[in-house]
Amino acid sequence: MLQEEFGYNIIFLILLFAVIYPPQEFISAGLTVENIFAKYLGSESLLFIHYHINRSCLMLMIHSVLPIIYFVIYYLYFGGVDLPKLAFVQYFWYFLITLAIILPFGAIALICYYKKNNWENHPIPKILVKYSNTPNNASSWTIVANEINNEYRRNDKLIKRSSAINKIIVTENWIMKTSLYFVHFAHQSDSALIAVATDTHNISPQDANDAAQFVNIEVKPTREGVKKFTIRISTLDFKDLQDRVNRPITVLSTVKFHTSIIDRFIEVFNKEIEKNPRYSLGQNVNLEPCLACMAQIPDVKINKQCLDGHGVDKCTNCFCRPLWCKSCLARWFASRQDQNEKETWLSSKCNCPMCRSRFCILDVCLLSSENS
Repeated sequence: MLQEEFGYNIIFLILLFAVIYPPQEFISAGLTVENIFAKYLGSESLLFIHYHINRSCLMLMIHSVLPIIYFVIYYLYFGGVDLPKLAFVQYFWYFLITLAIILPFGAIALICYYKKNNWENHPIPKILVKYSNTPNNASSWTIVANEINNEYRRNDKLIKRSSAINKIIVTENWIMKTSLYFVHFAHQSDSALIAVATDTHNISPQDANDAAQFVNIEVKPTREGVKKFTIRISTLDFKDLQDRVNRPITVLSTVKFHTSIIDRFIEVFNKEIEKNPRYSLGQNVNLEPCLACMAQIPDVKINKQCLDGHGVDKCTNCFCRPLWCKSCLARWFASRQDQNEKETWLSSKCNCPMCRSRFCILDVCLLSSENS
């Protein structure tokens, strides 16, 4: 019996953790509270604020009934519990049962309090009203909510999930972070962003270069009554965040960004092609943006310069016009190499992304200055 009780407690703790902090497998399978109760919650993309008000209340209600579910299943399966005759142990056990019964009623009472006067008592509207032009009017939060809802519907927002329960959203004017029972808000116009720390985690025990780094950024609203909060994103997404916010992100001197193996290769790749002959396109040639990033103008051309003209793996001429910037071509070159033989990348070869012509790093030529 003791082993069965122990097994039950372990299983319930695992399920409890999966409900509160669902693992990636549960998220991928759709076994989350949000997916199961999607019909009640409504559409996040249409009514972002109302969705998260409903979600926070649903989470509060579900989490409050978990203890009583534990005791009900325990008594149904084991038929009660043999308590030691020590008085304080019995009192503590009965206190836990009483607390488990009270929690759902307390959650219902709190949700009813939140819902009064169109959710004016809920923590989310209480924060939003501070951003309204009439902060003394409790119902003015709906104007701010509509503004956020409209911005969230647009396709230009940035969404990054930092954990199973946290999500960072950046719209045209707002920075938001969702949590279990709350959403943090900061208007970009009156907020400071400070990168305060980074942490690096090895993905592969065999390769120290195969690591993921995250940066913690403090968002400090200057609006009275609005507390600061911290967002955590991958350093790979840091540039996206910088491009999306209209405020500079201050990076403390103590913050050191880890350079990935790909970034280091791009840096070396660019230095090496500087040594190659330049390629001239001639006058009045208009180039379209790089096919990969669509942000930079192509500045390199694959043009056979090496003396490798023999064998199956020989370099060949490429007749494509310049289509890539040097960083994107370097990233493509690295992606086609053996990831377990990084020390051989520079001496290896690759195929042109378009015509599949074989080339090496000696065949990558920067465009001459008049066409750059």
